[in-house]
Amino acid sequence: MSQTHSYTAVVLAGGSSQDPLLQKAKVSSKALLNFKGKLLGSYILNAINNSKYIEHCIYMGETNAELDKLVSKKLAPDQDYANN
Repeated sequence: MSQTHSYTAVVLAGGSSQDPLLQKAKVSSKALLNFKGKLLGSYILNAINNSKYIEHCIYMGETNAELDKLVSKKLAPDQDYANN
């Protein structure tokens, strides 16, 4: 008898606006860096979405419209969730 499980992925896409790479690329997050014609974040989020084991993806970090389409729920990176 096989049992299937579904999981929720949590992606923590933090970073520092002082990062020289981000400053040079003029983006606010490494997830928004372009690599071979795609955003770095889209590589991770597409892999998560293509997994047969992951049903939902919660994302905390800077996004854009392209990345927003790939997440189930987005959490604001500047909010304190520890006291909620």
